[in-house]
Amino acid sequence: MEVEALIDNGSSLVLIDEHLVSFLGLRVHELPQPIPIGMALSSSERTILSCYINLSVFSIDSHFQSRSIRAVIAPNLVKSLLLGYPFLAHNNILIDHALCSCVVKDSNYDLFHPPVPAPPHVTLTPTVIRSVHTVVQ
Repeated sequence: MEVEALIDNGSSLVLIDEHLVSFLGLRVHELPQPIPIGMALSSSERTILSCYINLSVFSIDSHFQSRSIRAVIAPNLVKSLLLGYPFLAHNNILIDHALCSCVVKDSNYDLFHPPVPAPPHVTLTPTVIRSVHTVVQ
């Protein structure tokens, strides 16, 4: 299943939307300590997050697979998956804002600019035309 993720080097958590967890039927675990979170706005309510899943993600072309990481289950995320600082650090990913790149240092794979697959190589075999018939009406 293809899921659109948000990479956020300012987030201290990796978050997954509760609806996606439910849809995929993933195994849920209790956090050792619940995590209170709130938005940057002072008037926002705080939410207590208490469950997580173990998560490994693949790039759309399957050339990159992340190491397994704990994703905390959250209600009503803007995107189904938010890959924060723990994901980036655990997978040795370097973000360059000036170049708009997100490179896995171990493989030099750029998550923002995956390589364009080469078209399949087609071998043409010559065909000999033995005879041509013209029909005139």
